[in-house]
Amino acid sequence: MKRDTTPSINNDDLDYDQTYLRNKRLPRPDAQFNWTPEMVAEMKKCTNDIHYFAENYFHIVTSDDGKQKIDLYPAQKRALKALQKYRFNIINASRQSGKTTLMTIYALWMTCFDKYKRVVIVANKENTAIMILRRVALAYEELPNWLKPGTAQYGKKEIIFGNHSSIGISTTTGSAVRGDTLNCIIIDEAAHIEDHLMKDFWASVIPTISSSKKRTTKIFMVSTPKGTGNMFYEIFIKAQKGESDENMSWHAEEIRWHEVPGRGKLWKAGMVEALHNDKLLFEQEFNCCFLETGDSAIDIDLLNELEAECRNPENIFEDGHYNVWRPPQENHIYGIGVDVGEGIGKAASTIQVLDFTDLTNIHQAAIYADRYIHPTRFADIINRIGHHYGCPPVLIERNNIGSEVIAVLSEIHAYQNIVAYNPEKLAYGDIRPGVLSHTNTKFNGVMNMRYWLNTNRVVNLYDIGTVQELKTFVRYPNGSWKKKAGENVFDDRVMGLVWALFLLEGDVVERYYDIVETDDHGKPLKLAAYTVQQNTQYKLDPFFQQTPNAPLPSFFNMSPDTDMDDLRRSGWTPSSFTRDR
Repeated sequence: MKRDTTPSINNDDLDYDQTYLRNKRLPRPDAQFNWTPEMVAEMKKCTNDIHYFAENYFHIVTSDDGKQKIDLYPAQKRALKALQKYRFNIINASRQSGKTTLMTIYALWMTCFDKYKRVVIVANKENTAIMILRRVALAYEELPNWLKPGTAQYGKKEIIFGNHSSIGISTTTGSAVRGDTLNCIIIDEAAHIEDHLMKDFWASVIPTISSSKKRTTKIFMVSTPKGTGNMFYEIFIKAQKGESDENMSWHAEEIRWHEVPGRGKLWKAGMVEALHNDKLLFEQEFNCCFLETGDSAIDIDLLNELEAECRNPENIFEDGHYNVWRPPQENHIYGIGVDVGEGIGKAASTIQVLDFTDLTNIHQAAIYADRYIHPTRFADIINRIGHHYGCPPVLIERNNIGSEVIAVLSEIHAYQNIVAYNPEKLAYGDIRPGVLSHTNTKFNGVMNMRYWLNTNRVVNLYDIGTVQELKTFVRYPNGSWKKKAGENVFDDRVMGLVWALFLLEGDVVERYYDIVETDDHGKPLKLAAYTVQQNTQYKLDPFFQQTPNAPLPSFFNMSPDTDMDDLRRSGWTPSSFTRDR
């Protein structure tokens, strides 16, 4: 339990003639108190510090503990600080994260400790707005009487204090805001307001805001997400990118499920089960994801930005299949994701190499893609590219032919850093290398990719093929993610990217990298550096770099006969290796 740090101050009982409607929790504006120096000091602290006011005097009612003082957790403190600092705030928050409580704290603090302030709480339904105002009223009643500005009017739709400040409610279909002079508008669950109603309401709100000559009127929008076809989504995405129009510059905050105290892996598992194992619904309701059937996994504006940054590679190898934008550098940190094709001219076998040295600025270092390479030959390519970048962790999809590729890479080439991912069986000693791409794993991989690309916007892509595939990688009605239907539409580069970024997820990054620092969402923020092994397998002669029409380079010191050829002549076949069963 939180220790009560509020000073012990005894209030004199109010006479009924000093109360509003004979309610001793509602002093009249002219009620008299025997003020002490301690009371004066507390009044000043609350006036100047919203966090102090909240944690020492603001009460909430919980289903577990009943009425109690709020104990702000770090994400709430961060958001509350933003409400003070910025005029226009938009908060995308998990359900049951206390987001509406933040609004009520600010509304009560502004009106209690400042004169002539007008706050209006807007909801999609009048009953919802009334319930929010009732929560404000409960918190007000629990304040010490001497801390209150006094009560001039106390209704279910409006509270007016003795300092001429007030809190009222409105709906998007009502006219309460029209003609009103406001200091703060709070729009609750904005994503769940029908878009045409929201736009009509917005048209009536903007003139109210612009009437403030001092440009101090604030707007707060808070909601859990609901798809992408609404104003809440449009404003939030622009705010995340730092975009703003001429009159309104929005500040964006997110509060995800794991930032709420008491929520860990067991809580998540129980909640997913309660949602009938609908992981996509969990991502929307609790992990701040904007999801829509038919939508690309990545925001279209971001895809356009990424496309504009695509450029020709610095080096080209393997007859154009292996393109390098950022050659290996000493003390840089890399990760490799691999998607295995059948080598029959359809989906390509793909290798994505990412530079993780700065996790606030991740780079696509290189990509290999070939639609016709035989899987056993592909293992040799993975080995060579892995050594080119100092043998970093490699995560390979082991479905179907992928298990044979892993077997060759492990048994023949003895590559030492093949990632094993099987969270369901890890505790039982199942350490088979690779990742089995089933519905849940692929879903987790795509959500992780969305975090690094869509939410954090820290991944730089230079391969135009990868960006084009991202544009056609969409969500289906059943919640799955894959390429759009159609001829010559593929997602192998995307899946290689998914597995490369999955190296930064959960227990994978903990087992294969040293984490120096994590961010507010528990994701790695900085990894420890290691020394890249010197490579000799892809060495360009200056001739290839300076002569435009020179033949494309191939592997350095590569003999016609390889270990694989010797094995085949000895009667070895890929099926002689252990497959997944």
